[in-house]
Amino acid sequence: MLYQHQTLAIANALAKKGYMVICVLHEINLAAQYADRVIMLKGGRKWWDGAPEEVFTARNIFTAFGVHTTVQTNPRTLITQVTPNGIKFDAAAFNSNLAREYNKLSLKERFVSYRDEYPAQPL
Repeated sequence: MLYQHQTLAIANALAKKGYMVICVLHEINLAAQYADRVIMLKGGRKWWDGAPEEVFTARNIFTAFGVHTTVQTNPRTLITQVTPNGIKFDAAAFNSNLAREYNKLSLKERFVSYRDEYPAQPL
């Protein structure tokens, strides 16, 4: 983490001296913190272009990456902060051994498991 911030701080200092700096980042929050302008790609093509606070919106991030997020701007620093919402995934969906174990459960055990895992879902 230290080296990421050091590298981007150097790039930022060079940009302030008039150099053009182009950087490819996969970490949205680092891009939001250090970049003056952001180009967001989807499928290798440009989808959005602008200031980080314009590009990094919950809708744009979901469209590009399929992840629900909460996007906030710190009022003191004016830096955009992206927080991904948790993703629930059932390991049995990609591991057949887990599915076999799940299928051994009784109907009541499956019901209790589902109810506990998805408390807001109607049954």
